[in-house]
Amino acid sequence: MLSFSAPPDESLFHMHRHILSVISVLVLICAFLFAPPSFAQQPDAQDRKLAAQEVAVSAEMTDAINKAAAIINQPVAPVAYDPSFHVGYYSPGWFHKGAIKPNFDAVDVRKTQELPYAKFDYVRSDLNPDIMFPGAQLEFNRMTKYFYADRSVPKKRLTQKEMIEINALYRIIGKDEKRLTDIKKERVEGPAVGSIDGGPLKSPVAIICLIGAVLVAGYFLARGKKNA
Repeated sequence: MLSFSAPPDESLFHMHRHILSVISVLVLICAFLFAPPSFAQQPDAQDRKLAAQEVAVSAEMTDAINKAAAIINQPVAPVAYDPSFHVGYYSPGWFHKGAIKPNFDAVDVRKTQELPYAKFDYVRSDLNPDIMFPGAQLEFNRMTKYFYADRSVPKKRLTQKEMIEINALYRIIGKDEKRLTDIKKERVEGPAVGSIDGGPLKSPVAIICLIGAVLVAGYFLARGKKNA
């Protein structure tokens, strides 16, 4: 007699196929998330890169500071004191102690230039009573005082062109200050969240992908059991 075997259960076949597919996808995702990122920069290489950037940014900022200071501290030629002129006298010294650090990102030194000495032919102080300086050639500026080097002498009155140049140099200083802060923070804390260099599961996208894969796997498993 001929015997007939029962046909294979189609639902069971499809369930196994779904399970195998999901497992394959999970394996691929896990391999991507947890495998050593050979294509990514290793921590030592990344730190060397950041160190080189820090040196370059520091050099640029130092250059901008030196250029601004050189403009601000230009000397003014004095002459011997002569009482026959209208001479202003300043004491104690030329300036009060301290200085405001400028907002390098926004300040306009043209707006803070003061000309208190211009009302005198010459001015002198108790620091150098035997010499005097032409009042019309001098200025005071609270937004450049931060870079006053020698406070025993008054400061040259800057031209519009010179002040515009200082504004541009201030912008460089402000930009570089922020960049140096970011670089130092990254060297201490590691790469920013979400970067490949951050390592496995430091990226929110990677975490979402893994959770999504698990949910999909659970869905197909539940569906397969329902159809069984």
